[in-house]
Amino acid sequence: TQSTWDHLAEGPSILSQLECAGMNSVLDLMQQGFPSRTQFQDLYDMYKKYLPADLARLDPRLFCKALFKALGLNDNDFKFGLTKVFFRPGKFAEFDQIMKSDPENLAQLVAKVRRWLLCSRWKKAQWCTLSVIKLKNKILYRRERLVTLQKTIRMWAIAKKFKPKFEAIKKVQATQSMLTMMKEIVSKMKREKEAAQKQVKEMEEALEGLIRTIRTKDMTREQMNNAHQDLINKMNQNLSDLKKKLDDQKVKEE
Repeated sequence: TQSTWDHLAEGPSILSQLECAGMNSVLDLMQQGFPSRTQFQDLYDMYKKYLPADLARLDPRLFCKALFKALGLNDNDFKFGLTKVFFRPGKFAEFDQIMKSDPENLAQLVAKVRRWLLCSRWKKAQWCTLSVIKLKNKILYRRERLVTLQKTIRMWAIAKKFKPKFEAIKKVQATQSMLTMMKEIVSKMKREKEAAQKQVKEMEEALEGLIRTIRTKDMTREQMNNAHQDLINKMNQNLSDLKKKLDDQKVKEE
């Protein structure tokens, strides 16, 4: 007890100790009709002397399972625990009587045990093979998914890197219309035409140079926008100068 007094029993403490000792599971088994129970090792030590050496060296749990299956005991007549086997009333005595029967019946029992072990191992081999095949398919599936994941991440990284460049180049190429306007104005000029053509040529080279710079160099979005805006300002200035020269030419001709 918690008070450590002699001759004093505390119900809750005793109940807790019984629950921790697994008494609930034992009572459930007794209620379901499994009053007889014994250790795997005890059964192994009791009956291995009746069996040949190749069967006597089995694991105690597998030994008991093989014996019960060979004897044709119904699964409802016994239950396996972690370290013990539980029998319904009268089944343990029946089992003991069969095991201690005449040598001819024991030989038939040994043959049944060997057959059951062979079938059991064959089934395990089949399940192991199937498990390996499933594992192989799962590895192949995950490898394919990994490649897909890698492709998606790389595509996202490339898109993140080059999308601003693509958008900036489209903006720069949109300024071609201003170059076209400048060329039309130059074609109408009669004076200082060569200087104007040189001016348009310089602007065309500046546009192509900016596109080339955006493609080949690492630039932030802000740097590309600033370079584009500088080009727009220069082209507007040059377009304004050419319009003014053309207007002056018309005034002089009149």
